Amino acid sequence: PICFILNKAETLDRFQMVRVFGALMWSLSKVIGNPEMPHVFISALSANSQEMSQEAVDFFAQEEARLRQEIWQVPLDNTTRKVNDLLRRGRLLRCHALLVEHLLTLRGPFGRRKVLRETIVDSVKLANACALVAEMHGIPPRDFPSATELAGQFRKLGDESVKHVPPVLIQRADEALNVDIPALLQRVTAEREQMIQEGNPGLDILRSVTAAAGVKTGETAAGAKI
Repeated sequence: PICFILNKAETLDRFQMVRVFGALMWSLSKVIGNPEMPHVFISALSANSQEMSQEAVDFFAQEEARLRQEIWQVPLDNTTRKVNDLLRRGRLLRCHALLVEHLLTLRGPFGRRKVLRETIVDSVKLANACALVAEMHGIPPRDFPSATELAGQFRKLGDESVKHVPPVLIQRADEALNVDIPALLQRVTAEREQMIQEGNPGLDILRSVTAAAGVKTGETAAGAKI
């Protein structure tokens, strides 16, 4: 996982912080292919803690506590990420199968193969086909791949790569996406919560390391206690 940290925030006033944070989020939105933006942690240097208000000190303490908790839970979240990735790939596979089946139904005055060849290399026609398939099967349009990238792949592979998909495979994919994977994700989530309740070994390791280094456990970068 990737954690985003905006450091030395104590050197900015509130108006500068709003501008910097807004610019950072805008830049991240351009490079992260996810509709939900990640949390950006805000930290400060302990050397400047005397110049900050108590409200700022408490805020930085909460941010550091949340960052530590996220780092400690990385092993617990690993399985969840794998299941979510499996779900994402399964949705993409279903979209490909349904799109291929739709493309094979296209007809024209000069034969279906000619229409197929013209459609698969045209990003606009492919985008329209994806939108139609999404509406027919009740699938979110965001589950479909980029029509431009898909057309580029079809140019490399040719129309011979568009082959009939057995209905039983599509049915099994629907069952996995609607029943099996959600059940697996629910089980993983329950086990994760149980592991959190039973204790966090990462905290014990951190305490032993900081104790050996002569650092008070729980002291934040802003000099506050957690």
